Amino acid sequence: MPMISYAVKRLLRSFGLFAALFLGVMLATTFFAGINIGADTTAKATLLQQLNHIPIDITVYSSSTLKSNKWKEAAQAVGQVEGIVKVEVVSRATLLDVVGENYTVVMVSAISDTSKVYDGLNVVNAGKNLLGVNETYVWVGSKAANKVALNDTITLNFTYYSHRDPQPGEKSLGVSLKIVGFVEL
Repeated sequence: MPMISYAVKRLLRSFGLFAALFLGVMLATTFFAGINIGADTTAKATLLQQLNHIPIDITVYSSSTLKSNKWKEAAQAVGQVEGIVKVEVVSRATLLDVVGENYTVVMVSAISDTSKVYDGLNVVNAGKNLLGVNETYVWVGSKAANKVALNDTITLNFTYYSHRDPQPGEKSLGVSLKIVGFVEL
C-alpha cells in the first residue's frame, strides 16, 4: 500500500507542475497572439490609409495596337469592378532621336481631360489652363524647355512597323503640336 500512495503522490505532483507549465505557455501564447493581431490590424489600417492617397493601383500595358474604342471598352469593364474608384486611359509614346553620338529621348503622353494628373499641374508663363486638340504643355524641368517658346509648333515624327495588309512595313506619322504652356509638377 505505501508504494501506491507514493506513486499517486508523485503523479499528482507531476500533474500540478504540468498544469502550471501548460497554463504559463497558454497565457504567453495568448498574450503574443494578441500583440500580433493588434500589430496586423494597425498595419492594415495604415496601409489602407496610405493607399487612399495613391492615385494609381494598377497599370495595364499592351504591346499590340488597339483601337481607341477597345481601350474605352476595357476601361468601362474595369470601372465596373467593385472597389474601383476611377479608370483613366493614358497613351504614351517614346521617341528616340540619335544625332551623332547624342541621344534624345522624348516621352509624349496623351491624357484625358478628366484625369487627376491635372490636379498636380501648375501652368506657368501665362499658358492656357486647358489643352485643345493638337496642343501640348512642356515640363519646365525638361532639357527641351529652354529650346522652345510659347506658341511654337513642334512636329513629332512617329515611325512604326505595321503588320496590316495590304502593305505591311514601316510607316511614318507626323503630328504637329502647338506649345500652349509650360507646367510644373
